[in-house]
Amino acid sequence: MKEEFEYIAKGAAPDKAQKLVILLHGYGFNAYAMEKLADLVVAKVPQAQLIMPHAPESYDNPSVDEAGLLQVPQILRDETNMVDDPRQWFSIQGKTLPDYAKALSDLAVRMNDFIDKKRDEAGITDRDIAIMGFSMGGAVALYTAYLRADEVACVVGHSTVFGGGENLRTKPSTLFIYGGADEEFSVARYQDVIAALQSYGVDLSTHYIPDLSHRTSHESRLFTADFIARHISP
Repeated sequence: MKEEFEYIAKGAAPDKAQKLVILLHGYGFNAYAMEKLADLVVAKVPQAQLIMPHAPESYDNPSVDEAGLLQVPQILRDETNMVDDPRQWFSIQGKTLPDYAKALSDLAVRMNDFIDKKRDEAGITDRDIAIMGFSMGGAVALYTAYLRADEVACVVGHSTVFGGGENLRTKPSTLFIYGGADEEFSVARYQDVIAALQSYGVDLSTHYIPDLSHRTSHESRLFTADFIARHISP
């Protein structure tokens, strides 16, 4: 049977895995962008299977003017920096968070079905699962975690957006990472995200990196790996 998402994996084999970590890449990239983080998590949680899905849609390369609340990342505006096989989780041509609500909800349902299958293959529970995403993948990660029927161990949203929702169900421990030099979103926008997460009522940790642009860094990846390891290790 064909998998719901193409993916790359690291760490423990499915029949040996005691933990499951899902890493979701950002807009215009693909799963290989998450390998540095995956390596850090594997080093800290060797009993975990790391799964990095590729977003399901090919990057549609909109013009900057066509973008809405979510922007074309600066690195993608220069074609010399284009990655091989860029992907997107959904179109960015919405103007407000509610415009993205259906796409995020649909993706969360699909991602949760995928995670359930991987969980059952490993014979583990939801408390053995961590979900993390960067940028567009971060939005998918947060909604995936919060829309699950049972609570996962933790979720990490890195440089992303969140606006709440009426159908959210669980409140796992949450880490939100953002940078002060982000060229895509202002610190004020990220503070709005933090306020929305606090309003939703999760056990929230935040990590601010003053010189971080719209990317992951060694510091943010290490902080993420430490957070995941604390929440899913025995």
